[in-house]
Amino acid sequence: MVKRYAKKIAPDKDIHPHCLRHSVATVWLKEGKPIRGIQKQLGHKNLVTTQIYMDYFDEDRKKDFSSANNKYLNNLIEEINFLKDEVLKIKSINV
Repeated sequence: MVKRYAKKIAPDKDIHPHCLRHSVATVWLKEGKPIRGIQKQLGHKNLVTTQIYMDYFDEDRKKDFSSANNKYLNNLIEEINFLKDEVLKIKSINV
């Protein structure tokens, strides 16, 4: 069924059902879904197998993905520093 519809849409492409699997996994990664969840959905025993889908990103997407992770880490660092400052204030009050 997949091949029949694929021929109507893209007659010059050789599309298999497994192509849909790759596409869905790549979309999930682009949407920021947790890679462990994707691994479970795809039935991969080894996380490295799932990480192969990261190679399907073009360079811009890789940069966007990395940038999103960097923003998350920067926010986390800011929160940790804030909490550290609050703990130091409480310690100085109790001294």
